Amino acid sequence: MPVFIRAFVCIEIPEEERKKIASVLSLLKKEYPNLKWVAPSGLHVTLKFCGELQEDQLQLFSFSLEKSLGEAVTKPFQIRLGSIGGFPSLRSPRVLWVGVSEGAPVLEELKNIVEASGFSAGLEKEERPFHPHLTLARIRYGKGVPQELEERLKKIDFSGLRWEAHQMILMRSQLRPEGPFYTPLETYSL
Repeated sequence: MPVFIRAFVCIEIPEEERKKIASVLSLLKKEYPNLKWVAPSGLHVTLKFCGELQEDQLQLFSFSLEKSLGEAVTKPFQIRLGSIGGFPSLRSPRVLWVGVSEGAPVLEELKNIVEASGFSAGLEKEERPFHPHLTLARIRYGKGVPQELEERLKKIDFSGLRWEAHQMILMRSQLRPEGPFYTPLETYSL
C-alpha cells in the first residue's frame, strides 16, 4: 500500500522574529479566540503547497529541486515583513496574513524554480497569483472578522521585522487535532 506524505516548500522565520510576531498575536488570540490562529512554530513563507505525495514522487521532486537550485544562481537574501492583509480581502477574510515588503522578487524566482521542479515530478502547477506572506490565522467560512479587529489589524505594522534567508525547506505537514505539526524533510542552501 503506497505511503502518502503531505508536504510543502517554505522559507522559515528565525526564532527572534517569530517571538516578536507571537507577542503581537498572543494579545489578539486572547481577544479573538474564535479565529484559528497559527502557532508561532508554524510561521513560514510558503513557496509551494505540494499536497499528498507518494514517497517516490516526493523523492523525485526533492532530487529535481536540488538539481534546479544547483544550476540556478541563488544566494541568501533579505526578507522584510509589511502590513497585514486578508484573502480574499481584509473586510471578509478566510485567511489573515502579513505580507512581504522586501524580498518578494527573489521569493517569486524561487517559487518558479520550485514550480518547475514540481512539474517535472508530476505535481500540478499553482495557477493562482503568488503573493508571498505568512499566514497568521484562518477564519471559518462565512464568519468574517469584527469591524474593530479589522481596524486594529490595519494599524499593526511588522515592517521592522527583517532577516536574511539562507535556505529553503521541504517540509512534511501532519494534521493533528491541536493543529498541523511540521517536520523538515530536506534543506536546500541558497
